[in-house]
Amino acid sequence: MADFSKYGIFPEKGRNYENIAYVLALIYNICEKRVDKLLSSYNLTLAKYNLLLVVRFQAKEEGITQVEIGRRLIVTAGNITKLITALAKENLIEAKQNKNNRRENLVKITKKGFDLIEEVWPVYNSLIKEITDLIPEKDQNKLANILADWFLKLQEVGK
Repeated sequence: MADFSKYGIFPEKGRNYENIAYVLALIYNICEKRVDKLLSSYNLTLAKYNLLLVVRFQAKEEGITQVEIGRRLIVTAGNITKLITALAKENLIEAKQNKNNRRENLVKITKKGFDLIEEVWPVYNSLIKEITDLIPEKDQNKLANILADWFLKLQEVGK
């Protein structure tokens, strides 16, 4: 394994759990910075873009509730409200009270939001591909399966 001591990672200690967690965090930070840089040229943050994607691709015709959005994103309820307010001000989404449940807001993508996703997606997708193409092709499927299985196990343990 490469020398990661400058990052506080010491594989020779035999604590693979630390190595996995730290390297994963370092990788996430690098990826997040690159994605943030790309999205900032569209006046978007990663959180705003992810919310737009959820609303665009997972909402039904009538929309998607803020609670459902929260289940799909890694943000607090307060942050979701702030994101929704900001995106609504930019006319990228619209939020309206649910006629069947007045305690819920239904969120829908607007034409402007749809068009922005269509513009950003190819560039975003290309960046993600460029980043993951640094993993040898022969290992990509195996790594994708390991991470997916780990995610599902973490979901079950957290219940």
